[in-house]
Parts: sequence; C-alpha cells; structure tokens
Amino acid sequence: VMNARRGYRLPATRDLLEGVVSAHPEGFGFLMIDTLDEDVYLSAREMQGYLHGDKVLARVLGNDARGRPQAEIVKVVERVITEVIGRLVIQKHQAFVEPLSRKVHQTVRVDKGAAQHRFSSGDIVSVCITDYASSQRGLLGEITDRVAEKLTPEVEIDIVLQGHDIPVEFPGDVLEQASRFPSELTARDLKYREDLRSLP
Repeated sequence: VMNARRGYRLPATRDLLEGVVSAHPEGFGFLMIDTLDEDVYLSAREMQGYLHGDKVLARVLGNDARGRPQAEIVKVVERVITEVIGRLVIQKHQAFVEPLSRKVHQTVRVDKGAAQHRFSSGDIVSVCITDYASSQRGLLGEITDRVAEKLTPEVEIDIVLQGHDIPVEFPGDVLEQASRFPSELTARDLKYREDLRSLP
C-alpha cells in the first residue's frame, strides 16, 4: 500500500473489511460488506480474479462521483467454487471448458493434449480449478470426469443440485432409515391429504 511519502508498506489487517463476492451473469459483480449500506460495484475487469461466493478482505476507498461506495479487494480469504461443470471446447490451438452455471462467467482453460486424448469436443465434463484467474491468464483447470456426452434435462438437474450444494449421496444410516418407510400409501396417510395422483 502506498503511504503519504509515496513509499510502500504491507497492508494492515485492521484496515480491511471482510466481504463476499456476488457475480452477475453478465460478467460484472458486487462486493457485499456487512458494514456498508450499499454493495460495492465490481466491473467485469475487476471480476476477472474472483468467482461468486469468494470471501475476501477489502479496503474501503470512499465514494465515487455518484456517491456509490468504492473498495479495493486486497486478499482472498476463501475460495468457495473449486469445481465446475461445463461444455468442453477443443480448438486448433487450445481447449477450454465453458461453465454451464450462470454464477461462473469465465471459461476454464485445460491442457489440450490431455483433453483430446480422453474426451471429445462438446462433452459435458467436470473440471477442477487448479489456478484462479487474473486479468491476463484466466482460470486454469484439470478435467476430472465426463458427466455426459451432451446436455440433457437430467444433466441440467445435476448441475443445479451441484450449484446449490444440495447433497445427492447420503450416509448409510440415512438410507437404512429411509428404507423402513413403506413405498405404498395407506388409508391413514391419505386421511388429511388430497389425493392428486390421478391428475396427468
């Protein structure tokens, strides 16, 4: 950080406030800081290094000409998104994954040789982020699995579940407890319910 004598010093943690990044599908975003009345606008360029849900430390810089709060992100405290599902694109000189989640607005570059050896362009794949973005490089990642050969309604449901951290696998004791419930409804079950099973 530049001081009054135009020298530099390490930023003091006490000067910083913790916030959460909220990404917009169009590429820009907002930094939400509890102690501020308004969220801080982040341009698409400023968002290059951050993803939806990132917890960061930021320094409040005051207000802009329109009275909106301004802040500078100094450090990422926690990365929330570490893996994404998207469509693999293999081109002549590069390969990348286009995320299907509206929360991730950046493509993830992957090794072309490794990608075309195991997968085909157009595959829906899961990619682990190995290096997060900067304004110059973008996201880097490694494909871990083929989810499907094409996008189907079933795959879209899986993506929504993953995007909202809804579990799809359950512990054995939970499954065992669920198996105790009968699969057919009884007259007692329907006593205080309206039966709509006959509707199309």
